[in-house]
Parts: sequence; C-alpha cells; structure tokens
Amino acid sequence: MSNSKSKISTAFIGMDAKNLDSKGRISIPKVFKPLLPEEDSERVVVVMGTDGPYLEVWPAPEWENVLLKVSKLKAARAKRIMYRGYVSRAVDCKLDKQGRLVLPPLFKEHLFKDGEKSGELLWIGAGSVMELWSKKQYDSEGEDIVEQANQVMLENEEYFAE
Repeated sequence: MSNSKSKISTAFIGMDAKNLDSKGRISIPKVFKPLLPEEDSERVVVVMGTDGPYLEVWPAPEWENVLLKVSKLKAARAKRIMYRGYVSRAVDCKLDKQGRLVLPPLFKEHLFKDGEKSGELLWIGAGSVMELWSKKQYDSEGEDIVEQANQVMLENEEYFAE
C-alpha cells in the first residue's frame, strides 16, 4: 500500500496556465518542478501528442522508460511504427537558468494552428507525464475531454469503486 501512495504523490496532477513568450519560452508550474528527478531536473523530452494538438513533456528518466517499452515490442513492424511516428518526433530539451522550457518552432506550430507564435498555454498533469496545450484549443475541446473521462470511469467502475 505504501508503494501506491508514493507513486501517487509523485504523479503530475492538476492544471496551470502560463504564457509562452515571443521567444518560445514557458515556465514549468511550481507544483510540477519538485516532481522532476533531482539527478536530471534540468532535462525533459518533448514529443507531439498522439491523439491531439498537444505536447507531452517527459522527465528524462520517464522518457527512458518509454524508449525501453518501445524497444521491447515483439512485432518488428509495431516497433518501426513507434520509432517513426512517435519517437522521431521527440526533442531532448534542457531548461534554461530560470527553469523555462524553450519550445522549438515545430512544436509551436503544432500547438497554435491559427499561426500564432506565442500565447497562453495550459499545463496538464497526466501522471508520469506533463501535457502542454494551447489554452484556446483545450477550452474548445475541454467539455468533450471531461465527457470521455466520465465515460471511461463508467465503463471501468471496478477500478474506480471504493
């Protein structure tokens, strides 16, 4: 039981809106920073999300776990697909001295479909990974996202019942 509690206490949870400045820099929320591993707290891996216009921001050791899982896929074709379509879209990023993440231009284009280069972004805690969304995009999809989560909970009551 204590093991599951420690897992939960180190999970990224909650939301926080921050501005992406014109140079592509954004601060990691204060509640997320202490959850970055001490041994590699200035390094994250950013990759385009698989099911929407968002970014996944992985602590470096957690990204290593993702790579390990991909390497262990049994089907060679599945492994190639994951390397080509997911891992290839990742960028190793070092936080600046103020603890800000600097997003490469390709990632800004992924987040801002309307051609903007800066604006308000929403950090979302998603367990072992942080997500980064355009606030405008999340606001337009947020109701559907919550509805889908409610549906998953209903379909999996045995996991969520007391």
